[in-house]
Amino acid sequence: MFVTSTTVRPDMLGGLTGAGTACSTAAQAGHLPDVHYVAYLSSSSIDAATRLEQARGWQRPGDHLPIADTIERLRSGQLLYPPRLDETGNPVPENTVVLTATNAFGSRLPDTCADFTLDNGTVEVGAPDGAGNAWSTNGVVSCSSNVHLYCLGISKAVTIPPMQPAGRIGFVTTDVFSVTDAGSVTALDAFCTAQSAGMSGVFKAFVAVGTSPPNARFDLTRGPWYRLDGVAFANQTLQSFDAPLHQDAHGDYIERDVLFGSTGPTVPTSAGNCADWSQSGASTSTGDSGRSSSGAFVGQTLLACGTGANLYCLEQ
Repeated sequence: MFVTSTTVRPDMLGGLTGAGTACSTAAQAGHLPDVHYVAYLSSSSIDAATRLEQARGWQRPGDHLPIADTIERLRSGQLLYPPRLDETGNPVPENTVVLTATNAFGSRLPDTCADFTLDNGTVEVGAPDGAGNAWSTNGVVSCSSNVHLYCLGISKAVTIPPMQPAGRIGFVTTDVFSVTDAGSVTALDAFCTAQSAGMSGVFKAFVAVGTSPPNARFDLTRGPWYRLDGVAFANQTLQSFDAPLHQDAHGDYIERDVLFGSTGPTVPTSAGNCADWSQSGASTSTGDSGRSSSGAFVGQTLLACGTGANLYCLEQ
């Protein structure tokens, strides 16, 4: 499975057949195996997920990291690594948008640019750095926009075996945390412990505190961090993210706004951190647990502290 490096216009695609041709052309340019590729794209009468036939076991080109074992996993957004590499194995730029015309369950939406033949409105796009809902439904663009395609091979059915974490654990909380007046970062850490489902280890909130950046709260000498499904989502220094942290301590996949308090993992507080996590009337920058690019995993939008959001919890 890959994202096309080149773009198409939805209104000039020529239907699902044209999308398939674009995928085949890209696969040949990337010297990928000679299998049948289809675009993950819905028309007005056909759902994207039903076009995958009996295929399973998708991986990325280049690094060969697994994306999803089954169609059901794709449809539910339970992705392992995000499909953010193109046919040559190179990462697509941040903020790339991918044409899907598809909702979060792999089903068609009413707007399809007249089945990709007319400039007559808007159409749904996904975020290739995402999981959860975001990978397939993350906004709309006009039918005359330049967009990329998801291309999936459908000629094979290969089981992806379960993976196991090979290092420290990270999870997103199941429940939301609301900052209260006279609170502190100690309360955030205690919430992480309470949400850890009894796992061993010391868990702390991945947030900015005082004049220190978020990654300064952790020992950065002992390898990367893993989700419970075995995916290495963050590098050793917590400066880049290879996958979303959208799995909680029970193994369930959830996509939520996450309290963070900075615009980046190495950036001290610059967009508010609820007055060092002590004022409910203040604001903070947040992340999106369903995204993995540096601008979305952390530091995405401002949120009023009293409304509450989830936390990233990492093992020390």
